[in-house]
Amino acid sequence: MNEVYNLNITQDVTDHFNAVLLNSKNIDASKVIVNAKESLSKFQKQPQDTFVVEHMETLEKMIDMLSNKQWKTSEPDRQFILSALQYFTQEDDLIPDDIPKIGLLDDCIMIDIVEKEIKQKLLAYKEYDFAAKIYGKNQNYSTKDWKETQRKELFSRIRHRRLNNQRR
Repeated sequence: MNEVYNLNITQDVTDHFNAVLLNSKNIDASKVIVNAKESLSKFQKQPQDTFVVEHMETLEKMIDMLSNKQWKTSEPDRQFILSALQYFTQEDDLIPDDIPKIGLLDDCIMIDIVEKEIKQKLLAYKEYDFAAKIYGKNQNYSTKDWKETQRKELFSRIRHRRLNNQRR
C-alpha cells in the first residue's frame, strides 16, 4: 500500500537550512566535490523515488558547474553550492541518509534551496554544457565560444523568420 504525504516546508525550516548553508566555513572545495561525487554515485546505484532522482540530477549539474574549468562561478555562489555539497555528504544529518525512502529528504530540501538561489545561473550552465557537448566535440569550448554560438544562432533565427515572412 502506497501512502502519499504532503510536506509543507515552513519558513522556520527554510531558515534552518539557510543558516546551515550560510554558516559553513573552511570548506575544502576539492575534498567536498570528491566526497559529493562518491556519495552521489552510491545513491545512484540504489533504487530511488523520482523526486530524489531529479534532485540527484540537479546536484550532479551543480558539481559539474563547479568542476568545469571553462565556467566561472562567482565566489558567493560557489560557497553556497559547496555548503550544500558538504551537507549532502554527511550521512548523519538532520534525517540520517540510511533511512529508506526519507533519508535523503533533507538533502533534497537543501538542493531545492540552493537551486532556487542560483536558478538562472544553473540554467545558463545547462545551456552552455549542452552547447559544449554539441559544438565542442571534446575540445576546450569556452564561454566565449558559447556566446559566439548563441549570437550566430540568434542571427540564423532572425534570417529564417525574415525568409518565412517574405514567402507569405
